[in-house]
Amino acid sequence: MAKNYESELSKVYSELEDGDLSVEQAMQKSNALTAEMAAEKAVAKASETFQTTLQERDAENLQKQFLADHPDFVKLRDSGKLEPIKKGSRGLHDDFSAYFAFKAEHPMGVEEEESPGAGVEQTGKPQAPLSDDEIEASMLKAIKGA
Repeated sequence: MAKNYESELSKVYSELEDGDLSVEQAMQKSNALTAEMAAEKAVAKASETFQTTLQERDAENLQKQFLADHPDFVKLRDSGKLEPIKKGSRGLHDDFSAYFAFKAEHPMGVEEEESPGAGVEQTGKPQAPLSDDEIEASMLKAIKGA
């Protein structure tokens, strides 16, 4: 529990007024309490600064590891494809969570959409495998038409 310096100083001043302490004793106690309070505040501030530094270093290391583990992140972020996910979530997504949401929807990643022929739709594709007779008939039809 932190020491209550205000009440300690008030006690010293009361003892001085009551004559229980000399001026010299009161000043010594007051100075000691003030120095102790200043030292405690300095230690608290230094600890806070140290913790902040550690957290920033840890965050930086995590980000470096993330980028090493996900080399397509920068390309995907810079492509603008994460923006619709971020805007659609009304602030719930940042770049990193939007990246994972995009990856969940597009398991092949950025290349999935950029691959040649990705936008070409195949027509006349049979729904079931062709039998040998159907393959032969198709080949003969193609030869006769040529």
